Amino acid sequence: MVNIASSIGLFEPEEIPALSSMFDAYLSGELGDQHHWIIAKETGSVVGTAYYAPEMFAQNVWNVYFIGVHPDSQRHSVGGSLMKYIENNLRSQNQRMVLVETSSLPHLEKARSFYKKLNYEQEATIRDYYKSGDDKIVFRKVL
Repeated sequence: MVNIASSIGLFEPEEIPALSSMFDAYLSGELGDQHHWIIAKETGSVVGTAYYAPEMFAQNVWNVYFIGVHPDSQRHSVGGSLMKYIENNLRSQNQRMVLVETSSLPHLEKARSFYKKLNYEQEATIRDYYKSGDDKIVFRKVL
């Protein structure tokens, strides 16, 4: 998971340890059974991963907190397959909405296009959220 996060270039180097800590907390059971990490493998190697969990104060709403696909496997439907798995899993549990967020920075345009391609609607922009000049963009999909 850390290898994927490091390889995709979407995270600052100082953010990787926090992501690693989240993964460790998941593996230890610290986050409970409502948090899910899923992986995609090709020929025995992990090529993609995603982490999703319920929104604490909303009924049947879930957040995809992380999705990443190794650069060598991008454009091969791995990310779309991970998102489809999440959506189908949540639909089967009668959940109603999925949220994803990303940054407004230019190098994340591919991420924003990815969500739009999967029929996520851009729902909100919180200006200067991550830092000055870096807005938080929230996408949603009703299941």
